Amino acid sequence: MRFPRRALPCLAAPIAALVWPAAASAYAPSAVAEIRALTAVSCVIGGSGSFADSANPSQGITNLSPRSVDVTASASGSCLDLRTDKSATGGRSIVNRAVNISGHLDSATCVLASGHYTATATWTLDDSSTVTSTNTIDIVAGNFLENVPGVGTVDSGLFSGATVENNTVLTNVLSNTAACARTAGLSNYHFTTQVNVLQ
Repeated sequence: MRFPRRALPCLAAPIAALVWPAAASAYAPSAVAEIRALTAVSCVIGGSGSFADSANPSQGITNLSPRSVDVTASASGSCLDLRTDKSATGGRSIVNRAVNISGHLDSATCVLASGHYTATATWTLDDSSTVTSTNTIDIVAGNFLENVPGVGTVDSGLFSGATVENNTVLTNVLSNTAACARTAGLSNYHFTTQVNVLQ
């Protein structure tokens, strides 16, 4: 069957729709490279922590009602040092980050939490020496049953003034979900965090 010649232009829009994503993707590698160039150090750390209802510390965070919650945690893990200029650490590479965290969530549930925390970090270098830093992280609309992104600034020590980006995922999702459905809530947790220091 032959189609009338005038019907062919209607194919232009679908064809353009198929071709455009491929053309647009040509810009992706350079955009990704630019983002990666900002990352000085990237670490994956794991650890454990606790949630405590400020009004009733024996209870944790829950989905039954928003609570004011105090947060503590500690974690450590390996790092990839992407800096070209390592003069701040005497030419040494960073290989590990260990951190202690304390903070507060305002009117939070397990699936919708905002607040802030302070992280005191110890960075281990490739000669086993250490340097320290302190940073704050702001959490906006975090979901502890999925992931909790955060961003902040290094206040003192190594990388002072730099931006820190975190993305935290709690492990044991099924048991966490069950705990969040109870009045007692989720108190103790384990997690993994991707940490990027941007300069």
